[in-house]
Amino acid sequence: MAANNDGNATRHQQWYDPDKEEVNPEISDLLEKYSNIPSTKVVKHVDEIDIHDLRHNLISGRFQRARDFAANPYPCIGHYRFLNLTLLTHLHYQIIFAKLKSNTSAIYIDIGCCFGQDLRQLVHDGIPSSQLIGLDIEGSLMDLGYELFCDRETLESKFMVAEIYLKASLRASRARGWLLLGWT
Repeated sequence: MAANNDGNATRHQQWYDPDKEEVNPEISDLLEKYSNIPSTKVVKHVDEIDIHDLRHNLISGRFQRARDFAANPYPCIGHYRFLNLTLLTHLHYQIIFAKLKSNTSAIYIDIGCCFGQDLRQLVHDGIPSSQLIGLDIEGSLMDLGYELFCDRETLESKFMVAEIYLKASLRASRARGWLLLGWT
């Protein structure tokens, strides 16, 4: 569920966990092997991501999760939900993986993709990134995904800002290809 940026930082503190001292083994493995981040730097990388703030043009220096949360108080950032590879642990992961692997024209759409962590796991497991599409309501979340996974120049997946509850957005996503499976 998206949070509104209403300027009330105190209201949203219930959605903010302290910085991590360790991350789960699955995301650590993905960041180490897919993104080539040394194991000793994974936790720091998760808490401090270089980004371009789209709302204020380019901002140089370290971008921190705390600052992004203040600007966009989404629980997925505050509670580190972007570190959970929920698709990987889903009971149908092997079916989804097999269908994508056996049919190169199949498309997987991750609805509410956040940073695109599940898409990166599929790529790491052998699915061509060109078969994957991520949708979310904030483009800045998808941009943070590029920074988290260090793959802006190599990932061929398409990311789109879309409000899936609007009929126009649904028609637009259907027009781009057929939907094999959607994940929310």
